[in-house]
Amino acid sequence: REAAAALAAARRADPDAAGDAEVVLLLAEAEAAKRGRRYGEALDAARRALVLEPDNVDARLALAGVYAAAGQHGDAIAAYETVLDARPGDVVAREGLAGALFASGDLAAAARVYDGLLDDAPQAATLRASRTSLAVAEAGQALAAGRVGAAERALDRALALDPGNRDALAMKLQIMAGREDFAGARQRIAAVSDRTWRRELESWLAVEEGVARWRADRNALPAAEALRLADQG
Repeated sequence: REAAAALAAARRADPDAAGDAEVVLLLAEAEAAKRGRRYGEALDAARRALVLEPDNVDARLALAGVYAAAGQHGDAIAAYETVLDARPGDVVAREGLAGALFASGDLAAAARVYDGLLDDAPQAATLRASRTSLAVAEAGQALAAGRVGAAERALDRALALDPGNRDALAMKLQIMAGREDFAGARQRIAAVSDRTWRRELESWLAVEEGVARWRADRNALPAAEALRLADQG
């Protein structure tokens, strides 16, 4: 109410300046509604700001943020790209674009944007965390397609950014066990600082090694003996 009253007074005193104030007020409304997950209200406020000032880049950026929060990833990507056409180095827009691309499933495009951001700010914690999550998702996508090498490269990227990432390490260990690189897996497990999790991983690896030895012993048997054992279950 106070903001609306102040805006009305500004309109009476200086109509041109009041237009700028109204845009600021609308963007504040859009941000508050977005935080409250009232996305319809947020979109309405951001769009009204753009009607008043169609070339206002901050209003376009606010609209992109609302789209992203509302899960309208295609609209968010388009809005972020419009912002970047006007302000190519805008870090908020670049990070928002990367997040929207990630959420949309375009992992390769998201990786390119995140990698560019990390080139500029390699120690930024939020960027490193986001890129790590993306790398784990890339690995999962690659494994689902049978591209083990690509999966392992993505996991190596994730572990370079966050050596303690459990999802990345677990997937990496599964790949190593699959190719029976048990010595390498033991080395990685030995470096795990959490004692409880390290013991769980050691137990898991012992089972994997036991299965591998059983398979090797079975394959070494004469064919007739192997068939007999198979018949016995």
